[in-house]
Amino acid sequence: MKGKAFSVCFMAAVICLSGGICLGEIYKYQDASGKWRYTDSPENVPKDAKILNGSAPTDSEAKDLKKQLYDKFSPRTVVEEATLGTLTIKTPVGSGSGFFITDDGYILTNKHVIKLDEREIEKAGSQIEKADKDVEQITKGFAAEEDRLNMIEESLERLKARADSENNPSIKAALENKYHADSDRLYSMKKALKARKQEFIDKKEDYEKGKQDFYSKTSEADQATKFTVILKDNSEHQAYLVAVSQKVDLALLKLKRAKTPRLKPGKSDNMAQGEKAYAIGSPIGLKDSVSSGVISGHDGDFIRTDTKIYPGNSGGPLIDEKGRVVGINTLKAITYKFEGLGFAIKINTALREFTQLSNVRYEE
Repeated sequence: MKGKAFSVCFMAAVICLSGGICLGEIYKYQDASGKWRYTDSPENVPKDAKILNGSAPTDSEAKDLKKQLYDKFSPRTVVEEATLGTLTIKTPVGSGSGFFITDDGYILTNKHVIKLDEREIEKAGSQIEKADKDVEQITKGFAAEEDRLNMIEESLERLKARADSENNPSIKAALENKYHADSDRLYSMKKALKARKQEFIDKKEDYEKGKQDFYSKTSEADQATKFTVILKDNSEHQAYLVAVSQKVDLALLKLKRAKTPRLKPGKSDNMAQGEKAYAIGSPIGLKDSVSSGVISGHDGDFIRTDTKIYPGNSGGPLIDEKGRVVGINTLKAITYKFEGLGFAIKINTALREFTQLSNVRYEE
């Protein structure tokens, strides 16, 4: 019996997931046990559920983060200027990117950056369920193997008793030789079983720890309504969840009262094939990174581009040569089907999704 199948399931199960306008209000309510729950789905919420409108607490004076960043970095190009308005978002399950779309702190990002996708949670749940069954099956297998070795040991005891009572010297010597040879084999089998069982126990402990960590982070992510955002100068600030889209992979956050360096939106549909584009974000942990490419085409609410979009770039801006944001980079299941292509949700789609952004105007 080997733990290979379990190891595969173990690795798969503990991977952390890693995201209509139903304007995505956040509902707060207490469940039957009295525990507070948060959801962005209006279905099946109690009548007394409270709607969190996402308005952030106010300070007596707005922080001038725009001046703070411009004074420190003095951007030389429109791309460098756009990096000032791009930020990293830390969540209970990882990190992603986002950017300021207004000068008073509104932030656009992907929904999957701040909330785990329910399909991904279900998939992980299925992997955990399979791993649990593997653990149970392997545990039963070890118990059966121990029973078999115990039976062999009992048989050896009978063999020894027979050898001890044998009067014929030649038969006695043969029985004793067999007893010692079988005892050595039993010892080797027990030693091997003990080593395999200990290896399994160690992996099981890691698995159980990973499983509990996953459930804990899933619960924390599901209830999270505020997030840490990190600006280009490494300063950290608290952003509050305002709304999520029920149709598109988008979410809207807001900083406390702050003057922020916003990215000006350009008209996504005006982007022609072959035009230059830049993706800004924090790919694979590399904060404040820029990659370049061209517009490959349009696909409904998406812009296709050969600009590299990696994990961590999700939620960051795709900008044109004038520094205008034309899309929100996304890394979801759709992107894995097209090698060499990245996808960004069009900025005009994002502006339509959230009424809080109704006053944002396109830059010509």
